Amino acid sequence: MIRLLLIEDTANAASWRDTLRGQGYAVDHVKHASDAFLLEKPNSYDVVVVDCAAPSIDDLIFSKTFHKERLTPPVVFLTGRSSALDGVNGGGDDYVMKEATFPELIATLAELNKS
Repeated sequence: MIRLLLIEDTANAASWRDTLRGQGYAVDHVKHASDAFLLEKPNSYDVVVVDCAAPSIDDLIFSKTFHKERLTPPVVFLTGRSSALDGVNGGGDDYVMKEATFPELIATLAELNKS
């Protein structure tokens, strides 16, 4: 089973979490990116999905900090920004536009987990 950390602070978090679980992912959820660093075993995740609007840490430095701490899971940004490449340029491994369909997120996660 693929272990996924979801960092999302909006009302949609429960829906994202439940849908991912329904697709066979083992999902842990935190509201704020800074909480990810407090988890007992943050390196045990296969992938991290971050809402680019999470308020407690600048999302564009999140994955750089995450990787600097020698935490290796790939990071996927959920973004509504006009320049989605900001997520990749900010250290993320991929991004999905928030307006995208859920199957697009699943396809992105599957592609990341092939490598």
